[in-house]
Amino acid sequence: QLRNFVALLTGRRGRIFKAFIAAAQNDPEVAEVFLSVGVKPRRKDAKDLLERHQQSGQMRADADLESVIDLMYGPLYYRTLAGHGAVTAEYADAIAELALDGLRA
Repeated sequence: QLRNFVALLTGRRGRIFKAFIAAAQNDPEVAEVFLSVGVKPRRKDAKDLLERHQQSGQMRADADLESVIDLMYGPLYYRTLAGHGAVTAEYADAIAELALDGLRA
């Protein structure tokens, strides 16, 4: 999922996505659309996957999945918005590895 998000951010639609984020900061209607179309579906998919890992015993049962999702996606948003580092598949892999190592059962 993180690699797919990187592909979105760095692809043709990435500039539109960034403009959408910026517009959502000052326009409540844009913010609602951004959340309902761009954020909530991605979070639901991520949560479903993480729940499967919890149920199979691969991940700590006590992990707060909403926080795990923030932990994994937050760095990609930060780099995208702050522009201080590259958003790459390798970076996404490193983030996932760091996050998931601490969550192993």
